[in-house]
Amino acid sequence: MVCSWIGHEVGLPLPPSRFVRVPRARLPKGCAWPYRNVDEQCTFGSIAIEDARPLVTFESTLAQAKIDSWPFLDLAAAFDQLIANDDRTQGNILMDPRGGLWLIDHARSLGGGGQRFFSSEVLPLVSNFFLSRIASFSMAERMKRRDSLLAASTRLMNAAMTVPYEKLLVPTDMANQIRDFLQRRAPLLSAMVLDVAGIPDLSGMSPHEDAAWRNPS
Repeated sequence: MVCSWIGHEVGLPLPPSRFVRVPRARLPKGCAWPYRNVDEQCTFGSIAIEDARPLVTFESTLAQAKIDSWPFLDLAAAFDQLIANDDRTQGNILMDPRGGLWLIDHARSLGGGGQRFFSSEVLPLVSNFFLSRIASFSMAERMKRRDSLLAASTRLMNAAMTVPYEKLLVPTDMANQIRDFLQRRAPLLSAMVLDVAGIPDLSGMSPHEDAAWRNPS
């Protein structure tokens, strides 16, 4: 829900999210009930995008062309870097019948890289699907995207600092951990994005060097 809120706050195309009350009696036959001894559970859900299909089901050159020309590419790349999403694949990108792309499934975020959630390591090593694609562009093309990537990072940093955890029904102990993770990661976002995209940072400082400077202990 936190990742969904941040994505919507900056205008990314994510399916509308909802809290859904799920009665145990309505669970499809054969599905295990994961909520122990309760008969109803409030959980996160999103509204299906009608007739959308995972990008992986389309011909590869078409899928790649859609990504490369997508107006949200820079913003989505910075978003995944902020939330440390290491599970962005063409299976987690939908394309609707009008050719629009949608981002789904952020379950492996806020820690990422196989680490525990809200890792104390502010720079967990994650594979960023979109930034890796940008890094494959020519240097001239990458430099054209520099200002856009920096602007996206700033928008996301501001959103990360204003997440309404109570409104999103995040338990206090979990909210504190997410807040700490995002508030330490967000100020480093611009440097991280440029570093992974292979774009020179005019500050001359890598994100790991910047993190060490900010957190000398």
